[in-house]
Amino acid sequence: QKGGYAFDNLKRNESKTEQLSDLASLPADLFLSFLAGFSTCLFLIDGTKLQQDLSQAPLVKGRSLLADELCADFTKEFKEIPKEFWKKRAVNESSNKGDNIDNIKAFVHNCQKRNTRN
Repeated sequence: QKGGYAFDNLKRNESKTEQLSDLASLPADLFLSFLAGFSTCLFLIDGTKLQQDLSQAPLVKGRSLLADELCADFTKEFKEIPKEFWKKRAVNESSNKGDNIDNIKAFVHNCQKRNTRN
């Protein structure tokens, strides 16, 4: 015995089933930890600010993986939206300020700026 205490041998006396039950609780522990972290992130993140920041991403200096991967597809889809849609939005601009579609429009506009710079 190491120190002569009775609890020194506790781990050695654990049965295989007890060790397996400890291992089986690992996925549940991981899931609960992930859930707690994810819900905290959702609570603390300002979605509007995040969308505005992402719409500015194509203007980053140097190579942008985000711009390389998304600009062509977003620009293609953007061009398929009828011009009448944007004219109607311009009339109601005050009520639409900061919508998701405005952030997408800003993203595409910034992609086009990036392409003219290069």
